[in-house]
Amino acid sequence: MEIYRVTSIVPAEGKGEAAISFLTKVVKYVNGTEAYNRHGKWELICSLDGPGKLHWVERFKSFAAFEEQQTVWENDPKRKGFEKEGRGLLGAAEEHFFRILT
Repeated sequence: MEIYRVTSIVPAEGKGEAAISFLTKVVKYVNGTEAYNRHGKWELICSLDGPGKLHWVERFKSFAAFEEQQTVWENDPKRKGFEKEGRGLLGAAEEHFFRILT
């Protein structure tokens, strides 16, 4: 069963382009790192029907694969650098999990 985690993020006021650039950098890093991409690819998408929301989409083959990737992310030394670099660029976020029914 394939699982999707979608995190919807509102860029901080006036930081839309910088937020997209930053999140694109993170996605490229994750997708180019074997420890992550063996579980599935990450994508950054934007809403066409709403004001400025970005959506970080992660696909996993199972919840076990999601949990394994979370452990990799939590222990990745580069994560702390990303957290520091992203401060002030991103506003409110919400997260949802989905599974494909058909």
